[in-house]
Amino acid sequence: MHKGDASVTLANVADVVEAPVPPIGGAAIGGTQGVQLVISEQYGANTVEVTRRVEAALAGLQESLKREGVGIHADIFRPANFIDTAMANMRSSLLLGALLVVAVLFLFLFNLRAVAISCFSIPLSLLAAVIVLNSFGVTINTMTLGGLAIAIGVVVDDAVIDVENILRRLRENAERGERRPIARVVLDSCLEVRGAVVYATFAVILVAVPVLALPGLAGRLFGPLAIA
Repeated sequence: MHKGDASVTLANVADVVEAPVPPIGGAAIGGTQGVQLVISEQYGANTVEVTRRVEAALAGLQESLKREGVGIHADIFRPANFIDTAMANMRSSLLLGALLVVAVLFLFLFNLRAVAISCFSIPLSLLAAVIVLNSFGVTINTMTLGGLAIAIGVVVDDAVIDVENILRRLRENAERGERRPIARVVLDSCLEVRGAVVYATFAVILVAVPVLALPGLAGRLFGPLAIA
């Protein structure tokens, strides 16, 4: 730059040296210079599976890169950590919920066989739901787990109402002089409360319908929750 008889060069305002072009993805890692490499999965891919395969590939490159003085930090931004944490929270919540359900059922029904029936119906219902979701190509993720957690309430409600009513009717039948067949008492007891259970289930479904109708990104994000 010239102004009058004076000239201002780059050396007057900066240190000019020969150096490589700043790397694409240049970053500071732990206070030292590094390069950030972002690997993105395709839509619909399993995040945890992709992460494990990428980490396996990086592990195979560790020795050769170390000889070149290159270190790899594969845990700086790992999306699978979020899923692993969500799964761990879900497992602990399911375990705690199962223990509370067993305790409540035993306190109210005070019958080990009835409690066993109610407790077995919950994991069997969840297993059936997972099989149906898998058959439709819906993966288990944070949203579907949230939907299944909501559905557990319906399953518990159904199991408790049915079993409690069956026990009550069987007790009444045992006190009668002329007893009815047990199978008939069980069937009638189930049908007696079926209307209330079906209506309660439809009420939950109606709450989920608007979520399925969400457009755009919100619909794609929350759709699996409503489906589950």
